[in-house]
This record gives sequence, structure tokens and C-alpha cells, in this order.
Amino acid sequence: MTVGSVYIQTKDLPAKDLLKDMIEMAKGVQHPMRGLFVRYYLNKLCKDKLPDTGNTYEDHGGRVEDSIDFLLTNLGEMNRLWVRI
Repeated sequence: MTVGSVYIQTKDLPAKDLLKDMIEMAKGVQHPMRGLFVRYYLNKLCKDKLPDTGNTYEDHGGRVEDSIDFLLTNLGEMNRLWVRI
């Protein structure tokens, strides 16, 4: 997660692709409590790197819809983990 967050800053790949990859990596955590922690940590690391209007990641990184998709996907997965607890 930390490496992915730093890799977004280099702007070698679009931020939306890296965010999707990090969401898929977080699915590998099977324990509900640890999975919640990992997803919270992912949100904290990427909150300033989400593509947004007027942001440095807007042109190359993606669109606002990509940021919304990332946040809603992460929230949905966190909700599933809460249900498992």
C-alpha cells in the first residue's frame, strides 16, 4: 500500500489503475479486523492522491468518477467486513 501510494506520486502510470490494483491487493486479507485496518490505511494514504478537478492527478491520473468509484468500492468492501465481524 505504501509503495503504491508513492508510485502514484511519480505519475508513471495513471492513478486510477494503481488505485484499482491496491483495492484488489486489499482483498487478499482474509481476517475481517485486519482487512478493515488495511482498507482504512489505504484510504488515509490515498486521500490526497485521488484524481479530482484542479488536482495534479486530474489530467494523467483519471477523473472524478474514478475517485468516487474507488471510495465506493472500498466502502462496500469495508461494509462486508463489518458484517463478517
